[in-house]
Amino acid sequence: MRISVIYAATFVRPPDLDAETIKQIGATWGSWKTWRACATDNVICHDVGHARELYRRGLQQSCNLYLPEKFYNKMSRPMDVRFYQGDFEQDIQDLEDVVAMHLVAGISDLVLMFGYDLSNPGPILDRLVLRGLRNRLGLIRSCLVQNPQVQWVAINHDRPLDPAFGELTNLTCDQINNVLQLLV
Repeated sequence: MRISVIYAATFVRPPDLDAETIKQIGATWGSWKTWRACATDNVICHDVGHARELYRRGLQQSCNLYLPEKFYNKMSRPMDVRFYQGDFEQDIQDLEDVVAMHLVAGISDLVLMFGYDLSNPGPILDRLVLRGLRNRLGLIRSCLVQNPQVQWVAINHDRPLDPAFGELTNLTCDQINNVLQLLV
């Protein structure tokens, strides 16, 4: 079974959750924002300014650094960086979370999702913020629907899932202790 672990950009690794233990389960993926705390194997950056800075600092020597293909020429065609195709019309926060899902979908049977908030955003007065959250949930749901062969597991997701995820049979929630008992 091919297993991948993805960290949402807002995930904060608890001190009792060892990054190396998680790596025993499968390759880790996530935003450049979680690389340091989670020692992520595959790091995604969808912002050209941050991508240039990460490359200048040599992050690609510590992990697989993934950037949008459209950055290739803008960054003087670096050979030691991996590129992905595609772009997103929706403006959402932490787009790297959705990109990580798309990248692991083709190489995984099981994906453990740490820090992904798939709950109903509830009443939000700022319509722009609500729209961004709805767009994010929609892109995540779309990835789940497009990849029914992959089992997605939201780890330590304590709030009820948004109703948009209710009928999806390839999404479940579980606690990290159960996962560690089964997979390590």
